[in-house]
Amino acid sequence: MKIKTKSQLNTLFSVVMVLVISAILLIANSHMKTTIEKKQVVDQLNRGLFELNIATHDYLLAESTRAMNQWQGRYASLQKLIRSEKFQSREEKGLLDQLKRNLEKLHSIFAKLTMTGPSGVKVSGELKERLLGHLLISSHAMLAIGRELTAICHRALLSFQRNSGFLIVLIILVIGVVIAVNSILLGRRIVRPIDKLRQGTRVVGEGNLDYPLATEDTDEIGDLSRAFDQMAKKLKTVMASRDDLEKNQLLLAEAEKLAQMGAWEWDILNDVWTMSHNWLVIHGCKDPHLSTSELLPIAYPEDREKVENAFSRATEHGEPYRIEHRIVRQDTGEVRYIKAYGDVKLDRSGKAVKLFGVAQDITERIQKEEERKTLEAQLFQSQKMESIGTLAGGIAHDFNNILGIILGNAELAMDDVPEWNPARQNLDEVKKACLRAKDVVRQILSFSRKSETKKKPLNMAPVVGESIKLLRASIPASIDIRGNISNHIKDILGDGTQIHQIMINLCTNAAQAMENDGGVIEISLRNLEVHEETVSLYPGLSSGPHVELRVNDTGDGINPEVIDRIFDPYFTTKDVGKGTGMGLAVVHGIVKSHDGIISIESETGKGARFQILFPAVQGQQRDEPQVSEELPTGNECILFVDDETSMVNLNQQRLERLGYEVIPHTDPSEALAFFRANPDQIDLVITDMTMPHMTGDKLAQGILEIRPDMPIILCTGYSERISEGSAEEIGFRKYIEKPIDKENLARSVREVLDG
Repeated sequence: MKIKTKSQLNTLFSVVMVLVISAILLIANSHMKTTIEKKQVVDQLNRGLFELNIATHDYLLAESTRAMNQWQGRYASLQKLIRSEKFQSREEKGLLDQLKRNLEKLHSIFAKLTMTGPSGVKVSGELKERLLGHLLISSHAMLAIGRELTAICHRALLSFQRNSGFLIVLIILVIGVVIAVNSILLGRRIVRPIDKLRQGTRVVGEGNLDYPLATEDTDEIGDLSRAFDQMAKKLKTVMASRDDLEKNQLLLAEAEKLAQMGAWEWDILNDVWTMSHNWLVIHGCKDPHLSTSELLPIAYPEDREKVENAFSRATEHGEPYRIEHRIVRQDTGEVRYIKAYGDVKLDRSGKAVKLFGVAQDITERIQKEEERKTLEAQLFQSQKMESIGTLAGGIAHDFNNILGIILGNAELAMDDVPEWNPARQNLDEVKKACLRAKDVVRQILSFSRKSETKKKPLNMAPVVGESIKLLRASIPASIDIRGNISNHIKDILGDGTQIHQIMINLCTNAAQAMENDGGVIEISLRNLEVHEETVSLYPGLSSGPHVELRVNDTGDGINPEVIDRIFDPYFTTKDVGKGTGMGLAVVHGIVKSHDGIISIESETGKGARFQILFPAVQGQQRDEPQVSEELPTGNECILFVDDETSMVNLNQQRLERLGYEVIPHTDPSEALAFFRANPDQIDLVITDMTMPHMTGDKLAQGILEIRPDMPIILCTGYSERISEGSAEEIGFRKYIEKPIDKENLARSVREVLDG
């Protein structure tokens, strides 16, 4: 039912109730009016009866014509009042009938009293008294009837008054019921649905678009709720679409951010550029709307012409915009690499009206490509260095064998040449050269990182002096080398081979800086006390006694722009083929491994000055070469195994001259078979490491399986498979590096046999 119909019914109900109340009020008013009129008639009757009674007494007192006329007049008035239609009830009508009969009786008596006979004489005597008595009785009876009518009217009035109060209360109750019913109907049919709709719309307004608003009502509120429901569903669809759009925008923004890409659009007709947020971030701009004149300065100066040409081809010929160029960020001034893509939108006439696309920051890719090229170069250099190291290892093995043969035969020859013979001095030089060559091989292996280094208390003076001697033979004569080595240089904890390597690298670099015009390399070594104020200038340096090594040259110096990079691996300023970029990096690494610091001072055209500080050590015993007139000897049986026949013959002679019995073998398999057949005959095994068919460690394992207590000495020039530590784990008692001099061999053999 429609609200209008409901309102009409409520109005009709209210009108009906008003009409009912009005009718009740009219009836009550009419009844009240009747009662009042009836009372007035009764009052008039009582007054008339009273007056008639007085007129009767007046006539009895003085029978005059006037008294008789007054009585007649009062009688006529009562007759008229008795005929009143105000009295409707049976009791009232009965009393009126009695009153009428009494009044007629009274009139009849009064007529008899006033009647004259034929003789003209009035009634008198006993009859008159009797008539007077009847007259008074009837008169009093009528007064009694009048009083009774008055009582009836009074009761009716009181009843009406009581009923009127009840009626008022009833009317008030009826009005309250009407109001309550209207309120209930209004609340149930209109207010409640509207309030529910209001609450529902508030919930929907708060974001819960799934809240049901529709009702089963067929009125306007139901239509409105269903309309709201439809609106909520459409709004939900719109919101979902907006959420999807926002999600897509966020995903696009994140994708742009991850891809370092930003979108742009150029309104060619209005010359207005519109950029995305990430485009602004990439270019360091704040204003998303720029003109071409404001945009072009962002391009790197050397790339602007390329950018302008690409724009021209796109706008004039409709070519897609594809270009890589550099930009200068507007906020930091940083140079970045950009790759831009764009397509042209043409109007119907074929004229370009818009150019839109994306710009991607490819700086990291460019840098990575450059790093990749650098790494490829470094890898190539590392592979080359690895190859050199592998080659050095192979050469070291063979060269140490050759040196061992030369050294051994020189020592054997020295034993046969008396000290007064000049040839003995020459043989001694050959021995020294072999030992020096041994150190050179160790340097090569150290440089190629094929050998372990041991730090021990070291006096740098002999090492630096020896390095200067070697450098004089390899550096051009146009370069003068000047050494200034102080006396009583303190020891450092270091490795002589690596110190020698520092000298070779620094002096070689200095010589290359002066190879065209010549110059001077000045090398100085001195003790230096480092104080606290100096420590603050060099991070990592501690105070106390140090040894200072300086290498100065008079070359062209180092460019200040690259001086901070000279210690970087593979960094070089030399032409291709003239440097690996590893020399100073190796020097830096050696100095750091010795707990030292290295610094450089250089000015273009005024040479370079390297300063190295090594912490001095005190209280540690330096290994001094053992000097003995006689070498230890013995008479034990030694199995000597080496694939080099010359090495076997040499060491067999050495050991036999020391008193030992030597069983030589050049084939390790045959040596193992001999030992298996005669395990108790052998007192000591000396074996080479690198041999065909069976390596020294495999031979040692086979021997130790037969005799676990067999002492074995390993001699090797170089091997990647084994070191001194791993040799001890296998079971070797002694590890000796080739070339082996006679004294080292004699003491090692005796040490193992006695141990």
